[in-house]
Amino acid sequence: MNKEEVEEIMMETKLEGEWIDVERTVPDEVGQDIIRMAVENSSNGDGATLLSVSGDDSSFESQISDAQVSAYVDMVANLGDGDNSEQDSLPDDFFERLSTRQRIFLEILLKSDGPVTGPEIREKMRSEYDQEVSDSGSGTAGIISGLTRKYGKEFRGDLIGGRVSHHNDEDNRVFEHWIGEKYEEDLRDYFDF
Repeated sequence: MNKEEVEEIMMETKLEGEWIDVERTVPDEVGQDIIRMAVENSSNGDGATLLSVSGDDSSFESQISDAQVSAYVDMVANLGDGDNSEQDSLPDDFFERLSTRQRIFLEILLKSDGPVTGPEIREKMRSEYDQEVSDSGSGTAGIISGLTRKYGKEFRGDLIGGRVSHHNDEDNRVFEHWIGEKYEEDLRDYFDF
């Protein structure tokens, strides 16, 4: 049997919650890793987001907490549509493919003088742009994962920087984000900042 005759086994994954809806087909080994992570980091089924993984021989569902959503999104979204990390400018269709919330997210980051925390971004989306956005991290995780799905993780990392800023009173991680240097000029030109 040669390489072309070997069919890769794939699994369907889905994250579904009030503010996130991500579906991806992933290789079996990634699906198994996602299941393993969900079992090892169980939130005792009290989370607000449903994680589903299914394949030919198995299926798995678990409620996960908002604090766990970004880890699962990263695992699933790592398999973006392509590797755009070597591009010196934004893809030609970049602005046409942005959702309203992705456009607002980028605009908030461009207007800031430095990193902006997830809670600050979500508050600005509500108060300045009249967007209904969850108070939890899943509100911004869904926006970021959409960019990752469209263009791949490396491109997203060049477009938007992020890191854990601190832990809040409930011991959940609070992320902060900023516009990456690689595409900042292109974005400022488009948004006229």
